[in-house]
Amino acid sequence: EKSLLSLIERTTWDIPADVDKAIVQATKVEEAGTNGHAALEEIGQAIDRARLTKTILGSDPVALHFTVDGPVDLDRPAFEAAARSAAHAAAAEGWIRTPMIDLPSGKPRRGQDFGVIPTVRFRESDGGIRVHLWMRGPGEVGIASVATIPSPIAPGEPTIEGAGRVAVHAIHETQGRSGGPGIVGVHIGADPIEGFAHAADQILRPVGSKNPQRALTKVEEKITLDASQLGVGPQGLGGRTTILAAHLSVSEVPKDRWTVSVLMSSWACRRQSITLDKGGAIATWDSALAETSYCTPLEPEVIEEPPPVKKKRAKKKTAPKAAVETSD
Repeated sequence: EKSLLSLIERTTWDIPADVDKAIVQATKVEEAGTNGHAALEEIGQAIDRARLTKTILGSDPVALHFTVDGPVDLDRPAFEAAARSAAHAAAAEGWIRTPMIDLPSGKPRRGQDFGVIPTVRFRESDGGIRVHLWMRGPGEVGIASVATIPSPIAPGEPTIEGAGRVAVHAIHETQGRSGGPGIVGVHIGADPIEGFAHAADQILRPVGSKNPQRALTKVEEKITLDASQLGVGPQGLGGRTTILAAHLSVSEVPKDRWTVSVLMSSWACRRQSITLDKGGAIATWDSALAETSYCTPLEPEVIEEPPPVKKKRAKKKTAPKAAVETSD
């Protein structure tokens, strides 16, 4: 639980190094004096401020998604319980401030159920336990798309390129409401439930990483290029940087009809990954702690106290001297 709490805390205020680097590069691409450039400068300053003050980056999180890579004999119920306890502790410490209610009663959650209840997804793997956390805000949760091809956007026989056009259409439809520019995760195949899970895995991929399948790499690059030509730009204010990257995965599909699932992260892309040792402590962080790196480095505010006021000593009052009589 202590390790997961540390993971939650850092994820709230520290942007991943790969996303950090991509936003720095995007700021250089946007033309100075435009709304898009100004939006990226504000984003950069918000990132620096969150790091310096260790306060929540972006909007308050409303969803915590843990993905756990571990051995087949991992105690999954115990891990899920630890994740819930860590989320509750994070809420108690103010890292998660979103008030949650029960439906249909509408009553606020209390006690151990206060705050966001995380979801946990397990993937079997060898080589220890790795934990990934993607923390989503309201804009990210509200943006998801699923479509089938062929469709008017991608007519004819289904192709991976056609699925790419569906992804670009979904990006255009958001008009920046997801809080972009962020990462777009796309999965072709499976039903929507599994499709969104695979698309979320693509959000975890570092920006700039190469897809092991060369044919998918070309489609990823085409999606990113086409998105840059939409004119949506950062925060929907216009410009070239509509997304930071597109990541694509595939699974088996029926020959005649494919499902395309699309998820989007915000610019904050609050995700971090850790490796646990045998005792459950954090052995390593995947992302190194970055330094401030944006336009105007911010310094912690220093409030200077006014100099103390010197009190003037009051003069002692003395009795008037009696008049001395003199004789002529």
